Amino acid sequence: MEPAPPSSLLDTAPTCAVHPSVRAEQACSRCGAFACFACVRTTAEGRPLCVTCDEREGSDHLPWDLREKLGTIAGFVKTCWAIIWHPARTLDRATPQGGMGSSLWFVVLAQITTWLSTGLIYAMGAAVIMGAYLFGADKNEKTLTPATTAGIAGAFIATMVVMVIVMGMGAALFLSALDHLVLRMIGARPRPYAVTLRAHALSMAPCIAGLVPGCGIYVVPVWAIVVRVFAYRGLHRISTGKAVAGALLVPGVLVALTMAGYLAILFLSLATARGTP
Repeated sequence: MEPAPPSSLLDTAPTCAVHPSVRAEQACSRCGAFACFACVRTTAEGRPLCVTCDEREGSDHLPWDLREKLGTIAGFVKTCWAIIWHPARTLDRATPQGGMGSSLWFVVLAQITTWLSTGLIYAMGAAVIMGAYLFGADKNEKTLTPATTAGIAGAFIATMVVMVIVMGMGAALFLSALDHLVLRMIGARPRPYAVTLRAHALSMAPCIAGLVPGCGIYVVPVWAIVVRVFAYRGLHRISTGKAVAGALLVPGVLVALTMAGYLAILFLSLATARGTP
């Protein structure tokens, strides 16, 4: 009788504890269980974890998740301060799941806080201009009554507030979807899209700086992108390098496209001006 052929390496290789028919990629650094490509997670320190241990390690609730007990404003402010002062420690331990509605509500409050001081300055400027028109013009030159002017000003402010909120939520949904696609393309194995949206929303914690006039426009967006790296790394349990790619690739492409469009318009304008007699 001929001897049986030796077993292949695939037959002797360890298999995933969750998917027994799939070959394991790594062993969990905490419990030793084998995990396949779809199940293994990576901590901020680079340690591999299985799905079960990963869920155990990321069990800390943020103050925002406890807002029913703390209050919405208190939970929002405490979460922003915790992320601002300790982004890595706070987001590495944060519970990934939170719900899309919760994330969008955080975005709304962040947008209002970001634009609060700047919006008040714009509103005061508009009030000064309209006040000068009402009290500085001659009686025969006035075409609007004070009540009509106040109504127009109020409608303008309300419209701006609604636009900021709606555009902020739309931008969060769209940009987080693009970031999620990037994370999948680079093999980061991110959690579901709702987790990416939650991380994107929490990265807006620097909105507190928007209380300082002007910072809402120039400081908060850049600061939020930096915090987004910690948010993606912590909530998705991926490496820092992949979190950087997920957080920076889309803004980098958008900035490059904007600069390219600006330069194209500039060169076209110069060429048109040179061709004009």
